[in-house]
Amino acid sequence: MLKTLKVTLRAAVWKSTRQPEPAGLAALILCTLAALCAGLVLQYAMAGAHARFVPTGINASVASLAVAMAISAFFVRAENRSGFVAAIMLLSAIFSLLGVADFITLKYAASASQTMPRWALLALPMLWFAIWLGWWSGAVYTLLRSFEPGRRYTLLRTGALWVAMLLASFALPFDFAFSGPDTRYPIGNPWDYIQAYANKGIDDGTPKVPRVNRAEVELAQPALLDSALAGLAPQIKGKTDIYAVGLAGSSEQDVFGKEMNGGLDALARVFPLESRVVHLSNQVETAGSAPVASRQNFATAVHAIAKLMDREEDVLLLFMTSHGSPAGVSLSLAGAFYTDLSPADIAGVLDREGIVNRIVIVSACYSGVFLKPLSNEHTIIMTAADDVHPSFGCSNEREWTYFGDAFFHRSLHPGRTIEQAFLEAKTAIAQWETRDGLTHSNPQGYFGQALTAKLAPLYLEKASKSAMMSDTDR
Repeated sequence: MLKTLKVTLRAAVWKSTRQPEPAGLAALILCTLAALCAGLVLQYAMAGAHARFVPTGINASVASLAVAMAISAFFVRAENRSGFVAAIMLLSAIFSLLGVADFITLKYAASASQTMPRWALLALPMLWFAIWLGWWSGAVYTLLRSFEPGRRYTLLRTGALWVAMLLASFALPFDFAFSGPDTRYPIGNPWDYIQAYANKGIDDGTPKVPRVNRAEVELAQPALLDSALAGLAPQIKGKTDIYAVGLAGSSEQDVFGKEMNGGLDALARVFPLESRVVHLSNQVETAGSAPVASRQNFATAVHAIAKLMDREEDVLLLFMTSHGSPAGVSLSLAGAFYTDLSPADIAGVLDREGIVNRIVIVSACYSGVFLKPLSNEHTIIMTAADDVHPSFGCSNEREWTYFGDAFFHRSLHPGRTIEQAFLEAKTAIAQWETRDGLTHSNPQGYFGQALTAKLAPLYLEKASKSAMMSDTDR
């Protein structure tokens, strides 16, 4: 195995090896397993943070490796086949791992540079792919020279091997082991490719995420945000006012937009939010008519609110619902931007604006990461999960996620504090997850004493108004 690894690593830097030894059965099996595992890692990276496991994809990956081994064996003499095929498998593992690194680098480069020209976004992946493919071809050429030093037309055989593998991958059915919002499964045969070309996408029966025109959305944002901020009511001196920013971060599922609107409506029943709410939503349908949830719009909205409010007396309520990861909440609008809003980003904006009193509610996977960076006696934080577990319920057919349903829809009512509602919701979520056989998300709550005391009169005021309205209705 070590000798095969040495031959492969030398080929990876285009250095041939004189008289490489054949590989044993154990080495061949280990090299094939390495190629399989590396390929699965690449599929997971391509599927993204919200990857879903597809069991049949394992079968397809094993079958594709078997075909690649058979094709590789055809290009060398019998006495060299075991060593050459083992080295090709190890080289495939390296190829897949480099693909993971390239994919992650390009993804974060695109998300970090929202001003990158469209031609650059298209050219960079093509450039990386050309380098990637060129390296692979050179490494395979080096292996053929090592195992078949006396045979002619090595360069021609390298090209023929590459074409044979390409045709095999094109012609044979394949199903990825991990699926994500930007991947299409399965790829059955050449007819699927013809359909894909004709229909601009392989139709696998799953809903396609529509995309927006990035330039149009960016140009519309200043006017849309100014219009939304212009409607905010001014602060009333001597009274604790609450300003709210709602953020629906992902366009992948429309449950986030519905939950943002429903959650803010529920909060308005227990807090005085009238004319003091800003909605930022990454929904394709509203991208041209309402402010989107981008990093820039978030910071601008908080800055505008900070200028209106009494920063020592009033309260800022931030409600975010989206996909999440240990990096923070996802801000993604198909066709426009893909990035994250981290706990450090939130803390930095709020601290920079001098906003003392904060309520932060995060309905997202791994949202417990927001707890530690923001916790103090003037802050209340509630999250749908701890920092190591996902939360559940983000699908298009739902009106709420599990957290939104339990907290906003079922538990938050006039006359109750948000702490009471949170504790009741946490119990309900645990029961639902147990019922559905899911790992517990373990929602987290932190209730700073100073802010909790400040909010107490507001609960009573809202409860009293709600009771008076009920009496009037009767």
